[in-house]
Amino acid sequence: MKIKILFFIIILLISFVEPKKVVPYNYPVFKQCDPRWASNVMGKNGDTICQVGCLMSSTSMAINGHSIEIDGKDSDPETLNAWLRANDGYDDESDLKENVIPQIAPSKISWVGKADTLTREQVIEKLKSHTDIVIANVMNGRHFVLVVGYDDSDDSFYYVNDSGFTRSTYKVSDIVGWRLFTME
Repeated sequence: MKIKILFFIIILLISFVEPKKVVPYNYPVFKQCDPRWASNVMGKNGDTICQVGCLMSSTSMAINGHSIEIDGKDSDPETLNAWLRANDGYDDESDLKENVIPQIAPSKISWVGKADTLTREQVIEKLKSHTDIVIANVMNGRHFVLVVGYDDSDDSFYYVNDSGFTRSTYKVSDIVGWRLFTME
């Protein structure tokens, strides 16, 4: 009997400390250095998707996850990049002009803007909405990732789709800004 009680207590304790991963909406993961598009040039300075395509790749994951097509094709870094190049979607340094993205499907995509900070509650609310897209700026502003989830038992990190690295989480303290869209 004591063993059964001890076993029950151990199981109960594990259930309280075990991470409670919550990913309200599934998005594909596209790697910016995928050989299908890695060497494709982005803006006018010759930088490639593999070199600097993290924000664009994160955005293409969100577009694809909402089944929004780009000129009749599924969104991926190659199709989004081609559309952006044809529609003045990059500045001279190959930085994405986020306000151009809604032109892909004006009734389905909106550019909300940039934010320096979001509370955990705001991020969770956006993730649960299924229409709010949350892209985090990490690594001291040098990288972007699509935020896809959170942990109910640990508020120190978010789950992400990372186009450049084999990471699935970033600490809240790693985030220096946000890019926000809505997609229907």
